[in-house]
Amino acid sequence: MKAVNRSKNTVLAERLILAATFRERLVGLIGTDRLERGSGLLLIPCRAVHTYFMRYAIDAVYLDGSGRVVKVIDTMLPYTFGPVVKEARAVLELPAGTCRGTSTEEGDLFEFVQEVGI
Repeated sequence: MKAVNRSKNTVLAERLILAATFRERLVGLIGTDRLERGSGLLLIPCRAVHTYFMRYAIDAVYLDGSGRVVKVIDTMLPYTFGPVVKEARAVLELPAGTCRGTSTEEGDLFEFVQEVGI
């Protein structure tokens, strides 16, 4: 699955992992050494994230039910709690610096594209 910022016409993640179960969201990126450029984790449903027990910083993009960005946390350091964003329905975790590098900001519209191979 890909994460595409339709407002900026940019792809933020070519390889996106979906965390939709309680266990998947609970574990998230804990125990990983790093998040590769071009990859990300989409947590649904989700209104808040943390980086406890992580070894690296991430960017966090909070999205409402229509895929609109309602909050961007640029470079969330390890052992940090992010804000609870009431309007959020999902959070996209990306390598630190991705949002700055793509000019992703509140109000942008995201789309998640599942590629089907033959």
